[in-house]
Amino acid sequence: MQRQQQQQQSKQAGKGEGALLPAAGSPSSSSSSSSSNSSSSSSSSTGRIRGRMPPPVPNPSSCSSSPSPPKCLASASWIASFLAATYQQLPTADPHFCAMVGHSLARLGIRPSPHWMERYLCVCTQCCLPTAKPVELMCIARTLSVWRVEPGPSWAAAFMARFATILPQATPKQAANTVLALAHLRWPPPPPLLVKLQQQWEQQQAEQVGLADIQQLLRAAPLLPGLDVSWLERLLAHHVIVHHCSAGAPEAPRAVEDSGWSEQQQMAVVS
Repeated sequence: MQRQQQQQQSKQAGKGEGALLPAAGSPSSSSSSSSSNSSSSSSSSTGRIRGRMPPPVPNPSSCSSSPSPPKCLASASWIASFLAATYQQLPTADPHFCAMVGHSLARLGIRPSPHWMERYLCVCTQCCLPTAKPVELMCIARTLSVWRVEPGPSWAAAFMARFATILPQATPKQAANTVLALAHLRWPPPPPLLVKLQQQWEQQQAEQVGLADIQQLLRAAPLLPGLDVSWLERLLAHHVIVHHCSAGAPEAPRAVEDSGWSEQQQMAVVS
């Protein structure tokens, strides 16, 4: 009887089924498992391990080249599903949702389709800009700058009006990043708004303005007509002197770059 069972299992192994074992705990599974048939099952083409469930087979599409940067582990199918879901939620989204969705996609290196971005801009104009907070405006502006989407004059006017209203609530980093993003969008803030920013920074303590924030505006000065570079240079010199004296270091402090948003970063386009 035992020899007949072994012959039957060997025939099943030839059909590619010998590696699959009966359910755990059944009498036939324990009695029919011997050292002779274990070697044949382990050498079968399926590569399954006795007594264990087979590992999940990866999706071949996920093993192909990903459209996103190396740090993004999301597959193309997941990205497509995410974009489809957020596209349906955009009409009822609040400013925080719009800011975080766009910010996350941009940081992952995902550029949605023009149809998706058209709805995103429409929702931002009608629902987000009137009530957006400084950090939300910053995320929206930087998202569009990374996507290289140039909004129309009406959108830029609405954004500038809201930015001017909430500028006193913005931190120096939020203000600098927003101005830099607008400059990259070829919609620089008007000179009166830059003057307002200058007055606000001069009233704040120098320690509240980061060295990287000052250097960002200095680099973007050619894109910001009406920006008085001299006060930024004075602020930079004061910042260096204060940091130099407090640290007691013989060398000037190094600038801390804003993580993940440098000009050299390129985005992958999701077709």
